[in-house]
Formats: sequence, structure tokens, C-alpha cells
Amino acid sequence: MALLTPVSGLSLPCLVLLLLLEIPGAGAQEFQLLQPQDAVSVSAGETLTLICSVSGFGPRGPVKWFKGSGSGRQLVYDQRGSFPRVTRAVNGSDTDFTIRISDTRPEDAGIYRCVKFLKGSGADEEIRSGAGTVVSVSGEDLILNLTLLSISLDNGELAKAAVLKGRPSDNKMAPSTPVSGLSLPCLVLLLLLEIPGAGAQEFQLLQPQDAVSVSAGETLTLNCSLTGLAPVGPVKWFKDSGSGRQLVYDQKGSFPRVTRAVNGSSTDFTIRISDTRPEDTGIYHCVKFMKGSGADEEFRSGAGTVVFVSGKPSAPSVSGPHSRAEPGPPVTFTCTSGGFAPRDIAVTWLKNGAKLPDSQTRVLPAHKSVSYSVSSTVGVSLTAGDTRSQLTCQMEHSTLPAPLRTTYNLSDALRVPPRLRVGTAPAAPVALNESVTFTCHAEGFYPKDASLTWLENGNEMDLGKPSSLAENPDGTYTLQSSLEVNATEQRNQSAFTCRVVHDSQLPVGASAMLRLSQPPPEPGKDPTSCDAGQSLFSSPALWIGLFLEKVLTAAFLLFLFLRSKA
Repeated sequence: MALLTPVSGLSLPCLVLLLLLEIPGAGAQEFQLLQPQDAVSVSAGETLTLICSVSGFGPRGPVKWFKGSGSGRQLVYDQRGSFPRVTRAVNGSDTDFTIRISDTRPEDAGIYRCVKFLKGSGADEEIRSGAGTVVSVSGEDLILNLTLLSISLDNGELAKAAVLKGRPSDNKMAPSTPVSGLSLPCLVLLLLLEIPGAGAQEFQLLQPQDAVSVSAGETLTLNCSLTGLAPVGPVKWFKDSGSGRQLVYDQKGSFPRVTRAVNGSSTDFTIRISDTRPEDTGIYHCVKFMKGSGADEEFRSGAGTVVFVSGKPSAPSVSGPHSRAEPGPPVTFTCTSGGFAPRDIAVTWLKNGAKLPDSQTRVLPAHKSVSYSVSSTVGVSLTAGDTRSQLTCQMEHSTLPAPLRTTYNLSDALRVPPRLRVGTAPAAPVALNESVTFTCHAEGFYPKDASLTWLENGNEMDLGKPSSLAENPDGTYTLQSSLEVNATEQRNQSAFTCRVVHDSQLPVGASAMLRLSQPPPEPGKDPTSCDAGQSLFSSPALWIGLFLEKVLTAAFLLFLFLRSKA
């Protein structure tokens, strides 16, 4: 066959191109979401078919079609919605999500993307997007008008740029008219397939990492590179997707924790995020934009890299009751920590090294989050001997090489009231004018803040000699004070009270009575003397007799008065 003999209407250069064009497609075995159409052109009123399929094992969640990109993209098809002009090509298939749009209109022109979502507890999360299909819809009977901008050969690599327009034909080019040495059918194949041949110059955005896990504080590296011919426009990194996605890196912005791995590279857009935190967890997309007259338009997006940042729990903190508690009923203690991920954490309480039962642990939030906090409570019954006891909160987490522990001194929550006793020396009764010492003992109290005062018959006295504070073997304290008084007749039957104020609580007291013994009569002294007379007048029988005399006299006078009135 002659080298220039056409086969099936195509010249040999066309056949060579076709053979070369087949090369890149042969090895595409790693697709999870396949959207093979780069561009489709239909006339208004015709049915548009957009192809999309998934392969391999995918997460649970719907596949949707969108027109446009970014926050303003328009939902075209959802398995659960109602879209009158849109139908599935294969109903019920879980791998083929090809759609057909009937009665196409010029406003249907745009870039269409097939998007796989991951079903979540709230809104579904985008995990994979097709490369996009450019759809043009002509409004009249059109012919294909090709304006070849440049075709050149450079080191065996084929480069092309062409504009595909739909308009009424003013002058028709013969199908076999050669342009720059290639017939029109060859150019049509090149433009429709948009697959450069031998040099494999098709634009690709490579984001190879499916998932990356780092510990908080480490540096995260996210890989992204470009190959082939790319339109003019920036490359940006985003966290998450949809209208709520967050800009992570832009070549023109300032991002303190984010740096380029290769500064100035036009093909390597790998970034590094330093000092990672649990809130950095998410899905990151490397996105190529095409520069436009207004806002840049998203041209190609990477498949996405799932980033998980594991965080260590903060140092645990233990808190006790707001005020000191006395031995008896259980007292609640709380241990808290936060900023950790993943969610699973174990909390153990110990008292003096022995594990305590019946603790209650709660991890918040209950739903999925980038970081979590924990609160654990336990009830402890205090005793007087807990002045030197320790309570320990222990936390175990997958990010920790060893458990975290913190201790709480139970003495900080304990109050032991004093035991009071008052004694006299010598013991009552005592002789008149004898010196008597009252001693107050406040024993076994905690904390050590305490003060002693003396009262005589309820009146505070400035007397008393306090001793130094003494610590007992069990950690409690003892304080005592002595008061020396003279046993005079006026102080007979007087009450002496020791009052204690401990740890700003209400005062408590204990009392002892001063009692005089009856003195014996002095030898040789006349009982009828002045002292004897004083003793007689102090006799109760004498006073009773005098009282009866007065009553009888008053009754006699009243009788005389009533008789005179009669």
C-alpha cells in the first residue's frame, strides 16, 4: 500500500496519530472515579450523555453531578432528588453513574463534574471528583469551525492549541482540506479527544497521597505536582470541599505555618504545614485554576488527601470541693484533660496507690470531632487520717508512651474539727483564796489554723497563756491554753469557758466551774462574835421567819381596813 493511500477515508498521518493517541490510555488501571469525556458538543434540543463510572472499593455515600465549581456550583443530578430533564443511563447501577440530559439548551453549556461523597452523621463529605467535562450547546444548525492556532513539532512532542466554535457556516472547508500538513479529520480527532499523542503532554494534576497521619506538633507534607500543558492560572490548596472549604495555601497569600517544598517551581506544588494541631484534621485538595477576566475558574482538582492529626491529652488537672469537708459523706473530685485525638481514652483513679471503684468518665463531644476533652469524677469518703493521703488521676491514650498522672493532696479538702476538754488543778472544790489553774486542750484538729480565748460567766477575758502548736503523728494538731485565777468568794460557782475558733468556722467551747469548799471555824473564836452573827443572818430559816412576820402584819392591817369600811 502506498504510504499516502487513505484507509477508511483517513490519510496515513491520521492513522499514525490515532496509533499514538492509543498509547496513554492503555495503562489507566488505577481509576476509582472515571469521567473520560474531556469535551462534548451538542445542538440545542438534543440529548446530552455524560459518562461517569466508579471502580474498586468505595466508601458508602452518593454520587452527584454538578455544573460549575466552587461555592456557586449547581446540582444537576442526585440519586434522591427530582430532576425532570435528567435520567440515569443504567438505573440502579452502583458502578455506572452516566446521565442523560434531554432537550439541551444553550444555558446548559458549562463544565460538568461527577462527584463521589462519603456519607456522614451530618452533611455528606466530598471525597473524589471527576476531572470535568466541557459541554457546549449550539443554538442553530452548526458546522464545526476549526481555527488552528499553532501546530508544531518540538523534539518529537506534539503541541497544539485550538479554539472550538459553533456558529453558522459562512464558508465551508472541504473535509479533506489539509491544514499545516494534516487533513481536517485529523484535526477534529485531535481537538475532540484532546489527548496529545506521542509526547504524553495531556495536563495532569497528581495528588498521590490517599491518607496521611501525623502527631500534633509534627510537620505535615502534602504532595502535589503538575504534568503536561497547563492553562495560565494559580495552584491553591484547600481543606475540605464545597462552599465551606478553607483556603490553606495560595501563591500570593501569607500563611505562617505553610511553606512550599520547592520554592518557585512551576510543576511541584508540594506544601509543608508545620506545628500541626488536631484541628488540622480534614481532607486536603490541590486545585489548579484557570486565569479569567474576572475571578479565576477552577480547572482541575486533586483526588484529595485525608489528613488525621493525633493529639496528646493535655496535663490532667484534679479539682476538689469548693470548701473543706469533714470526715463522713463522700466528696466528689473531678479530673479533666483536653486537646486529644483519637477519641478513646482511659481514666483511672487511685487513693494512696489503690484503685478506686465507681468512677464516671465522659468524653466530649459525643459526635465526631478533630479533638476531644474528658471529664472523670469519683466520690471519696474522707477520714481524719487523710491528712497525708494522696488522690491520683491517671490517663492512658494511644499517643502517649506512658500514662499521664497528676496527684491531689486530700489534706487540701479535709477539715477535722478539734476535740475540747477543760480541766482544773487542783480539782474542785477548792479552798477560799486558793490559786486555781484551768487548762484547755484542743486536740486532733486540721488544718492548724485555730485560736483559743477564755470567758468568765460569758465575758471574754484577756488572760490565759497559750502554748505552742504541736503536730500529732497522724498529721493533726493540738493546742492548749492555761488560765490561773484566785478562788475568791465572789468567784464561787463561776463558769470558766474555753472557746475555740477553727478554720473560720463557728466557735465551739467547753466549760469548768469554780466551787469553794466550806471553811472550818477558826480555833478559840466565839461563835456569837461578829462572824457568828454574820453566819446567823445568812441562815435561810431566819429569812423565812422574817418573811412570814411581814405577811401576817400585812394581813392584820388589811383586816382592820376592811372592818372600818363596813
